[in-house]
Amino acid sequence: DRTDVLSVINDCAEAVNQDFGAQQVRVTSGSAPMHIPASRQVTQGIMQRLMEPMSQWAAIGSTLQINVQKEPGEGKDDNVAILFEARNCEAAKAMQDCVLFAPALHATPAKASEFLKASLAIGHVGGTISSPPMENGFRQIHVTFPASADRESKDFEGIPRQWLQDLSDEYEKWVLGTLEVA
Repeated sequence: DRTDVLSVINDCAEAVNQDFGAQQVRVTSGSAPMHIPASRQVTQGIMQRLMEPMSQWAAIGSTLQINVQKEPGEGKDDNVAILFEARNCEAAKAMQDCVLFAPALHATPAKASEFLKASLAIGHVGGTISSPPMENGFRQIHVTFPASADRESKDFEGIPRQWLQDLSDEYEKWVLGTLEVA
């Protein structure tokens, strides 16, 4: 499946803005449409799980700015780059919602598992997610998706599906602080 990620981001931003009755999320882009090799349902799930908590990180009156653009990739294909920027970010809120910022072996709330699921799904479809250290209340999260499925396709046929599911379940328990270690 191929999905216009810009359309999905705009739909999710509109939903967040309606839920909170204010413009919490603002989207800018270079060009449209920008297709990625993932289904609309998967892409929408990823964007909702990222945007909903991030829209609350900024202090009252600030917004989450999302910049979507194409960037050069390997070979002839471009990547779709999504840069989430929260200015006047309240570090405590970001730490509660995002496992990217939580210290290792630090217990995080259940809503952080949704952010983790989105992060893992990004990798599963061939994308990346990263975040530089927060400075002066400024938080960025950079997500990239390949524009072509051929270039970034991953072969999971050699790994048993149950093993991957068990690993995912155990990691989620570790993140939530509910993993029992003998």
